[in-house]
Amino acid sequence: MGAYDFPGGGIELDETIEEAVRREFFEETGLRVEPLQVIDCHTSFFHPGLWEKLKDEYWNCPLIYYFVKKVGGELSTANFDEEEKEYADMAEWIPLDQLSGLKFHNGLGDGSIDLIKKAVRLKDSLNL
Repeated sequence: MGAYDFPGGGIELDETIEEAVRREFFEETGLRVEPLQVIDCHTSFFHPGLWEKLKDEYWNCPLIYYFVKKVGGELSTANFDEEEKEYADMAEWIPLDQLSGLKFHNGLGDGSIDLIKKAVRLKDSLNL
């Protein structure tokens, strides 16, 4: 197993945050989702050094994590963009009891498991 990340990406100039959540989730997983509630927000200052064309760039990004509800679709890589085809694999469901020891490649690192636990508590409080 490699490192994991959550579905996500940039917001286009002509879309809302919620529209971006729906689009990015579909592009990266094949699943249709409905954003229900913000779980957490963070800021990440990083170097997107995966691609030669970005080797001299640094990004300061707001990271907004949403609790979403699946409303359709099937897991797929069919909508990956060219860059995602280079580094991403098919999305997968990881049972909660198997989270310990997973590596995450995102602005949260080990805090990703805390974010997942926060989402589980939110799910329970929303009675979903």
